[in-house]
Amino acid sequence: MSMLTVSALAFLPAFGALAVHVVEIDHPVMSPDEGLLLGNGDLSCSVYQTANDLVFRLGKGDVWDRRFDFSKQPKPPTVDEIIDGVLNCGWKVTGWNATNVEEMKKMPKGGRLLEITRGKSALRSAPYPCPKPTGEMRFRLPLDLGQPEKVVQKLFIEEGRATFDFSWKGGAYRAEFEAVIDPEINVLAVAWKVDGWREDTRLTEKPPVYVSVHRWADPDYETWLRKEIEEYPSYPGKPTEFNPGVTPLPLPQVLAGDTIEQRFHPDPLFPDGFRYRLTLKPLLKCGAFWRPALPSEGKDAYITLTGGKATTNGAVALAVTTSRDKTLTPPPPKLFDEYLAAAKKAGAEYWAKSAFSMPGDKFLEDLWYSTYHARRAVLRSGTVPPGLFFPSSLPDYSRWNGDYHANYNLQSIYWGDFTANRLDQAETFMDAVEFALPIGRKIAKEYYNCRGCFFQLQQFPCLATEDYNGTLPLGRMAYMTGWMMNHYWEYYMFTKDKEWLAKRGYPFIKECALFYLDFLKKAPHPKLPPDLKDGKYHLFPSVQGESGFKDPMDFCDKDQVVVHCRHALWGAIESSKILGVDEDLRAEWQDRLDNLVRSDRLKQVSPYERHCILCRSPGDGGGAPWQPAPAWDGKPAGRRDTYLGISHWSKIGIARSQNCVPERDFAAWRRDLVDWTHANGLVWGMAIRIWQRTGGWTESLSCMAPFQEMILQSWDGAIRLFPRWPRGQDVSVRSWRAQGAFLVDADFAGGKIGSVSVTSERGEDCLVWGDWKVKDSVGKTVATDRDEFGRLRFNTVKGGVYAL
Repeated sequence: MSMLTVSALAFLPAFGALAVHVVEIDHPVMSPDEGLLLGNGDLSCSVYQTANDLVFRLGKGDVWDRRFDFSKQPKPPTVDEIIDGVLNCGWKVTGWNATNVEEMKKMPKGGRLLEITRGKSALRSAPYPCPKPTGEMRFRLPLDLGQPEKVVQKLFIEEGRATFDFSWKGGAYRAEFEAVIDPEINVLAVAWKVDGWREDTRLTEKPPVYVSVHRWADPDYETWLRKEIEEYPSYPGKPTEFNPGVTPLPLPQVLAGDTIEQRFHPDPLFPDGFRYRLTLKPLLKCGAFWRPALPSEGKDAYITLTGGKATTNGAVALAVTTSRDKTLTPPPPKLFDEYLAAAKKAGAEYWAKSAFSMPGDKFLEDLWYSTYHARRAVLRSGTVPPGLFFPSSLPDYSRWNGDYHANYNLQSIYWGDFTANRLDQAETFMDAVEFALPIGRKIAKEYYNCRGCFFQLQQFPCLATEDYNGTLPLGRMAYMTGWMMNHYWEYYMFTKDKEWLAKRGYPFIKECALFYLDFLKKAPHPKLPPDLKDGKYHLFPSVQGESGFKDPMDFCDKDQVVVHCRHALWGAIESSKILGVDEDLRAEWQDRLDNLVRSDRLKQVSPYERHCILCRSPGDGGGAPWQPAPAWDGKPAGRRDTYLGISHWSKIGIARSQNCVPERDFAAWRRDLVDWTHANGLVWGMAIRIWQRTGGWTESLSCMAPFQEMILQSWDGAIRLFPRWPRGQDVSVRSWRAQGAFLVDADFAGGKIGSVSVTSERGEDCLVWGDWKVKDSVGKTVATDRDEFGRLRFNTVKGGVYAL
């Protein structure tokens, strides 16, 4: 059976028609993280089956248990305390959690070191905060027919529509379902019909299909966790210590027969407790009646909609409302055809924004569409973005609290969005970051004595009153602040929207740079290791990755920290110049940048190399992008095992460097994706065999970004067309975005670049690598020259279209 089957219409080179992509699974799917995915960016569902049911598992980005348990947490360390411990008391931490307890006890102030490395932070003493599954809508199938002989499930990507076809007895009996999620309101609508269930052929006095909505009682955490460990023997440790004080959510309640309500415990963001409701309504009159679950029936909450024995078709709408909405009252139901028409219209508008075609490699083309469909299902500006996992595929408790992991996991949801012209999704990164601002400012002020904002490893869509992970080293890594800034700077570079920069971009970029401005110390300094006397600015204390430290110099100026700090300072300098503000701060930032540790390299390289070092996204890695790719020796590249999700980051850097060998790397990266792509078109992040079923991994939503970088780059401000693309692969792209606010149409066939069209959104000067003749929309030749780095340059007008 096919792992991922997609049928598509031809993609015309002139982009006269858009493809139609259909993910098809020809077998049952037994787990929500494997199911077809629908969503509107806020409400999503994953569809799977049990022996009895077709199940729509619901998820919503704002459904979180937002409690922090500070009861067992020691006071987080201040930067001065850490400096004293490392410089004067011999503090050492091996790995991300200290293990040599006896040695640590012997150190001066050793007990305090033990407390802030092995102590129970708010994230280690309880499983919350964490996202919660929202509930399920189940359609009971005609069980007396036995298990379905054939199951065909289809996701029509461009329409945002899914169908499910079950058949029995050689096709004599069929149950067909069609589902959409309304693009604007949080309603899942499902229609169904049964063929073959007539008066002379029906098997029972009951209808063949009925509907129920279920929200189960939140389980006891220790019982749940012990079961997980028993089921997965390779489980790599407990997510948190067993804690008798951990309490589940309040029991769900049935309201008025057609609604289930789940309440949450009070928290600072929702002092009265967050709530959500699931409301089920019939859309067709079919003799239906309600059977609400009674309190005596158990702790779970059910509502059921069924009909008479002759009921063989119907349609229902399940609305999900939360405390973030204006009201918990559900919207009035519409006809199913209205929901269907709205989904198709929104899908057409979304997919008209950009396109990708590989006639000779349907797997990669299909995966591009599946991946951006998944982003569309869970990302919408103004809502609550997901953390590590798709909300509709979550278990009851999440590994790593299901958080916004800031040392690449959060960013990796968004890599490729700008190039693929998905600005609407890219904006949700800022929605996630804004939840971290209040506690980040508190940490910067109270624990670092700095202005601005500090970003921790773990972040949540919650309001925290205290530093919830102020431990060594995880809670005191000073590089993620600069990494958060990069997305804001790139948003401006890809849109050239000065109004957005002034209102949303620069205020945040400024906060990041202010933190580094105060955190940096010029050597020699009493709060720096005494060996530092070079007159440079240094970053101490801090580590990179999730590493520990063995001595003061090992806790200072790590490469990753320096790169992110440098990038944050540079972004603030450039932004303030564009807006003409904060000249005094700009001078200070420039002083720190010019005299930052290892800044001498910037003075020794060529002007273009200096430009690349400053503007290249942190974490790119790789080598010098201005050098040509080496020849391939025919040896295959190695593979990423166990944890594919972490590799997309490095592949982007490789694609931007001279280390990239297009034919070799394309083949290796494609091979990995083939192996790790599941039937629903989603690429896995971590191996289930090791980390068990924690939900579908959102971090692998960046899996196509390295291939996009092979086709179109603009990270240095100039367009590169097919810079690392293998000569034997034909490909076409439409309305992909480049820095400078340019939209690019281009095709590559027979080893050569074909037609290229560039549309200017803002009227900026266009920079392009290579030798080109440029004509405007009426065929008139456009004058060109070269900039200081030798890149082709030509003037554009707002809305102008140019052929290269």
